[in-house]
Amino acid sequence: MTFLAPALLALGVAALVPLVLHLLQRHQGPRVVFPALRYLRRAEREHATRIRLRQLLLLALRVLAVLLVAAAAARPLLHVGGGGHAPTSVVMVLDDSPSSGAVVGEARVLDALKDAALAALEAAGPDDRFWLIRAGRSWEPAVTGDAAAVAEVVRRVEPGWGRGDLAAEVERATSILAAGAEGRATEIHVLSDLQATAWRPLPSRPGSPPIRIFRPRDPPPPNRSVASVEVGGGLPPRAGERSTVAAGVAASGGAMDSVEVRLVVEGGVRGAARAGPGATVTLPFPARGPGLAAGRVEIDPDALVADDRRHFAVEVRPPPAVALAAPQPFLSEALGVLEDAGRIRRSPAGAAEVVVAPGAAGSEAVRRGAAAVVMPPSSALELPAANQRLAATGIPLRYGA
Repeated sequence: MTFLAPALLALGVAALVPLVLHLLQRHQGPRVVFPALRYLRRAEREHATRIRLRQLLLLALRVLAVLLVAAAAARPLLHVGGGGHAPTSVVMVLDDSPSSGAVVGEARVLDALKDAALAALEAAGPDDRFWLIRAGRSWEPAVTGDAAAVAEVVRRVEPGWGRGDLAAEVERATSILAAGAEGRATEIHVLSDLQATAWRPLPSRPGSPPIRIFRPRDPPPPNRSVASVEVGGGLPPRAGERSTVAAGVAASGGAMDSVEVRLVVEGGVRGAARAGPGATVTLPFPARGPGLAAGRVEIDPDALVADDRRHFAVEVRPPPAVALAAPQPFLSEALGVLEDAGRIRRSPAGAAEVVVAPGAAGSEAVRRGAAAVVMPPSSALELPAANQRLAATGIPLRYGA
């Protein structure tokens, strides 16, 4: 037997109170003999032994009552051996997805889930076999072994970053038991906060193992999160140019207050704005040179810190090199405007990333890996020449009348 609050056993010291009171009651004052009461001495001597026994029994009951109160306050826990049930094969699906890191009261949701798993493992028998599946790490194999080995792994589990799919993990657990139960009784234990996005109805199959679900009783706390991040409207930023980052904020559990949204690039805050639940704010993305740019959008931490920041990485690209393979006044002027704005760089066709080929003229100069924008010929008389150029280039397209 163990105690969940052994410090409260100190209340047993209060058992001394009945003893002290009993000793104080034994004190007698001066005795005065009255002739008329002398006949009572014989009766007192006859009943003295019985009175003394009754007083001692009453004292013992008082002391026992105090000790029982102290023991109850210390919350005794009796460990019962696992020999009371048939050998069982159990698959534990422990939900360590990001939501398990939410702090409810003074502990995380995952801590309550781990305590429930450890309690089941402590009640296991020597012939029981266990598997542990971590729902937030679905790519990892199930941990198998006896109760002690699996309990050691459970104690080390921390919230992960993978999205949990409990229904898929239950189907995986069913397959494990079908192959490894070895004639034992089978059970599946699901320990999760049961997010709606992580659970879906399972098809009913005859002979499926019974599923036991443990869910913390406390409701999830109010939570705000960075729901989405989009850089440059979905287009990669250009080197030397400023861009934007659009960040969406979501809320659940009655969180209605606005929150400050910050853009952090290279360890420094580059922009900030306030947003309410369901709103999207636009933050300035600073001009950078070519290469990979990494950053994050964050809000102030709350009970669930896993979704209070969202990281991103984008490739900042230099303006593309564009060539016009054949003279074309309108196209030449349009490319000149883009060049003046810094959106493109003019280049010879052999070195260009994009070659604009009116009527397929110059398409043979397009280097491997580059893009060709083939303009249709301006006259039907040019169709044969355009198709010949396409065929010579290997482009499997042909123009018709």
